[in-house]
Amino acid sequence: MKTISKLTLAAFTTVIVMLLMTSCEEENNYNYNEIEPRLINGISGTKKATATGFTKYNYSVIHRGGSNYNWSVNNEDMVLSIKKNKEYPNQATIIFAELHDTSKINITVKETTKGGKTASAADTVNLMPFCPYPEEEYTGNWISSDTINVADTVLADTTENRNQLRVDGLAEFITSSNRWGETWVNGDGTCIVELSCNEKVKIERQWIGDTNYPDRYEIQGAGTIDTTSNTIQLSYDIFYSEGTASKHVSTILEME
Repeated sequence: MKTISKLTLAAFTTVIVMLLMTSCEEENNYNYNEIEPRLINGISGTKKATATGFTKYNYSVIHRGGSNYNWSVNNEDMVLSIKKNKEYPNQATIIFAELHDTSKINITVKETTKGGKTASAADTVNLMPFCPYPEEEYTGNWISSDTINVADTVLADTTENRNQLRVDGLAEFITSSNRWGETWVNGDGTCIVELSCNEKVKIERQWIGDTNYPDRYEIQGAGTIDTTSNTIQLSYDIFYSEGTASKHVSTILEME
């Protein structure tokens, strides 16, 4: 019985080795000249981008082993950088130059197979204007009209990106001893508020922290800026219970 088992194991090992050798021979004999490149589904990535001069947008095509990819645009003055992913050359990150008017730009990627054959794909991106705000007019202490859910004084500070404020105090009801009385264990309740063109304000959905309840909190909302009265009107939702519940808050912030 032992002799039969040994013979079976030896035969099985021989078959595996032969299969591996065959696989390697097929790979070495692969004819790259027979590859007909096609960039199926074209370029993936946002078709509408705000040209801030700092926001990164990612683009990609379906990867083919052995191919190289070259990314380009039809107007280099409208782009600050195009960085091809070193590990995955079918992916690229683009930073569009700051624009104050709407425009369009064409992105092209050219695939070159290992056999030297080429194929190209192109797409058009609509560029939205970026309207810079004077930071000194929007940073500091803001007085809230809603002092039940919002802190009496809301603090706004700059971030590394223009037209963005890190705001503290919009979710005060969570930790207030007179309301929910929870404590932050991760995060601190602050959020990023973006100032956009046409006196618009946007709060993209984002995590603001975890509490000892325990619970996880996110925020999302929008608003407007009144440059005459120097106020910001905000309407937003605080999400909790894994996003299944929310609390709506509306307030007017006035610079102190």
